[in-house]
Amino acid sequence: MKASIIITLKKSLFDAQGATVQKALHHLGYTNVKDLRIGKFITIELDGDDPAALRAQVEEMCQKLLANPIIEEFRVEVDGQPVTAVEEMKVASPPRKNKKRGSLRDTAPVMSRAFQVSREELTHLSPTEDIRLLQEVWEENGDWIDEQLELRGATWLLIVGGRIVGAYQSDKDWPSDEEVRALEQREGKAAWFLGRRPDLIEEASAWTPLPEDAYPTLAVLVAHPQWDEAEAAQRGVSLIADFDTGNPFVFFDYSDLRRQGIISARDVRGGYQSEHLHEPFIVNVATVAMWVRDARGQRHRLTRLCDCVLNWERSPFRLINPQRQALVGRPLLLGFPLTVELDGEKKQTKVKRVGKRKK
Repeated sequence: MKASIIITLKKSLFDAQGATVQKALHHLGYTNVKDLRIGKFITIELDGDDPAALRAQVEEMCQKLLANPIIEEFRVEVDGQPVTAVEEMKVASPPRKNKKRGSLRDTAPVMSRAFQVSREELTHLSPTEDIRLLQEVWEENGDWIDEQLELRGATWLLIVGGRIVGAYQSDKDWPSDEEVRALEQREGKAAWFLGRRPDLIEEASAWTPLPEDAYPTLAVLVAHPQWDEAEAAQRGVSLIADFDTGNPFVFFDYSDLRRQGIISARDVRGGYQSEHLHEPFIVNVATVAMWVRDARGQRHRLTRLCDCVLNWERSPFRLINPQRQALVGRPLLLGFPLTVELDGEKKQTKVKRVGKRKK
């Protein structure tokens, strides 16, 4: 039997090649051409006599190899029996059964400036302008983002040009950097991973009154993921981070890491807005390498997505400790893992042992 496949960009994405051809046709006098999209046409000869089974097999081929379900949709026809195009949100997480009131709405109610810039334009923005863009997104579309996350039962949305093109339970489910860059190039707009606002955990155990108060700390060397140990020691940022084992996050100063060349706007994978101590803050999520030295002097590395806080100096993380450089929690304990000794008498933290070295 014979199967035919037509693959095109999703309707929500800008077809640059199609637009170029459409413009050329207008120059030739065909001004009545209102829209033009270019795709791929594939034919496959298959053994078998069950159209439904063969159609399912071809759709599986498209999902795994022939098409990119992140940015493309496809139509399959087996011996003249057509199948409707795969819907765009098929790559997204399904809605929850007991969802809140509202409706799936792919397009942002306000076209925030962040949704209109390209990745190239974004990389040339100053940290101040970068921060302002994200603030506007959450001020103008925060309620819509929260609602769509809830309806889809997702933790992250992938938004390009003001439209949702994917929804994911975890950052581990995200498309690769290569897929995202290809999507940005085709659409001509920067891709944004915008996430659910987390409920931060506060350690409620009161400290015994002491002549001098103190907060447990952990020395961390922060570096670019591609730097080896020698380069990290030379170019990385050494921080004395407040150590809060009740916190399931790792928070750094976005502007500081960007200023040191550890991350750039191009490295940002996502972001979200939340509150801490009833004060709002905004985060860019990016991958960094964290190095911790044990009592024997050996450094150990953990590479992971971390929460980089915008406007750190004015953030609620400085309310408890105005000198706070960073705040680290359980991810470091579980990621290495660490054996840590907190010495209240000496007011110092000792890393006695680190588990298997992480690459």
